[in-house]
Amino acid sequence: MKKEVVKVWIKRIAWLAVYAGVLVVWFHAVQRKSSTKVETVKVVITTSDGSRPLIGVTDVIKYVNRILDKDIESQLIGNLDALKIETALDSSSYIKNADVYLEANGKAVIHCDLRVPIVRFERGYRKGFYLDEAGNIIPVSNRAAARVPIANGYLGNFNQEFMADTTNRYRLVYDLAKKVYDDDFLKALIEQIYVENNGKVIMVPKVGREKIRFGELAKIDNKFDKLKAFYKTGMPNLGWNRYSYLNLEWEDLVVGEK
Repeated sequence: MKKEVVKVWIKRIAWLAVYAGVLVVWFHAVQRKSSTKVETVKVVITTSDGSRPLIGVTDVIKYVNRILDKDIESQLIGNLDALKIETALDSSSYIKNADVYLEANGKAVIHCDLRVPIVRFERGYRKGFYLDEAGNIIPVSNRAAARVPIANGYLGNFNQEFMADTTNRYRLVYDLAKKVYDDDFLKALIEQIYVENNGKVIMVPKVGREKIRFGELAKIDNKFDKLKAFYKTGMPNLGWNRYSYLNLEWEDLVVGEK
């Protein structure tokens, strides 16, 4: 009986020794990894619609280095605060969501999903900006220009709370631009949105010489349905460049003005 008890204890001690050995090896591996520098940095930049990004890999690396106050590749893995970097990147006007993590080989991976512009506001001597799908402001980039409609004209005074005011011209143009962005036909057609002093809108297409008198920003869906029908069925029969303006202000009609 005593021999069996001794054997049981010997087995337990042996297993404890194995576990202890594994823990020691693991601890030293973690310590060794924590005390080594980041080997390489991989930056992945994506946009939800595949459009050209407004910022590049170099911009992200520079931004991260400013956050850390040093070069990320000089950082010890154990000192790298991924959450801090993610939080700072998420606060950028260009970035919708950021993920930062370390791979087993010491590579730091930074994934940035960018905000996608749907319209660009030009305001003369004042600095322009983009709006994304949710109405967030995106600064104009020196690296690239988004291929979206340009909005200009009599836009009125700008304030940061414009999205909450459905009568604000910036908000009204955003609503119009969102309709354009969500429709493949209109997205390929509309190049410029000009707001007149009276608040009515004239749009300039990418092809043809006809400008589009959209009028007041009301019954938007109805007006766009008329416009698309005219381009698809009426224009091929009447001929391109026949009119100077296509007027959408008439009920259920598209009126050509020479």
